[in-house]
Amino acid sequence: MIPKGAQKEGTSATSPAKAKVKNGRLLVDTEAPTSSGLPVTLAYTVPWGEYVLLADNDASIAKSGSGTISGINFDVAASTGDVTLVLAKGTTPGSGMTIWRGTIPAGPGNLSYTFEDGIYITSGGFNVTWSATSGSPDVAYQVYGDHFGVTSAASRASP
Repeated sequence: MIPKGAQKEGTSATSPAKAKVKNGRLLVDTEAPTSSGLPVTLAYTVPWGEYVLLADNDASIAKSGSGTISGINFDVAASTGDVTLVLAKGTTPGSGMTIWRGTIPAGPGNLSYTFEDGIYITSGGFNVTWSATSGSPDVAYQVYGDHFGVTSAASRASP
């Protein structure tokens, strides 16, 4: 919080700070730039009170059973091409009805999505696969929800 009477760095008393947008994306100062000026770490918020059903970086993984999927986080630290992640129904990786699909263009990026009322899967589980148009990107993803045989303590976001 900026104290009353103070001003943000790079602004004058007569001009307010403005968000910077480049190619339709909000630019964020992480205070941890690399020599390329890109952020070193991307942060995300865990859906409140949910279990981490899957947290991995494998190109494909599945979870059997039934339960509710409440959110997904997809993080690419570096890539030379587009990276697409697909969350689908069923335990056969790369098949089944698509529940969610997200693509991060070349470079670092993060997609977090919360399913407002959750996606309930009555049986058959779900699978997660990702693919890249080029190279070997540094990828991580987490799927949040409840059941599917997960019995550990819920992951809670900081208050």
